[in-house]
Amino acid sequence: MMRLVLYRESATDDGTPGRLVMPDWECHTLELPWRDNKPRCSCIPTGEYECCLVDSPRFGIVYGVQGVPGRSHILIHAGNVAGDRDKGRCSDVDGCILLGLERGVCKGQCGVLKSKAALSMFMARMAGQPFRLVVKNIC
Repeated sequence: MMRLVLYRESATDDGTPGRLVMPDWECHTLELPWRDNKPRCSCIPTGEYECCLVDSPRFGIVYGVQGVPGRSHILIHAGNVAGDRDKGRCSDVDGCILLGLERGVCKGQCGVLKSKAALSMFMARMAGQPFRLVVKNIC
């Protein structure tokens, strides 16, 4: 099973930026800030997770992150921002992982850009195969 690593940087109220690295490709990521793994408010804990295709009513066929303690419906999907709503920021996620080809400003806050293109490239490279996601903090 392929092993992908998500390297997280320091979180801000605009979210937790990072990089998703696989053998022949990488992209930017963005998740919610760490809020003690609170559902719909926090990124997931560091660790290793199995990921497989799921059919999301909202996002279609995407990868789901399985086995997150106390959480469910964690997806890898397209979107631009992942800020702390309690602090007035915008967010396209409730705990999921966004992919982007670039970082920039969206909706007046830090975000990922060209997300649909990044997700399309990621899905094509993965070709429906399950994988192991290793989530690490680098800061």
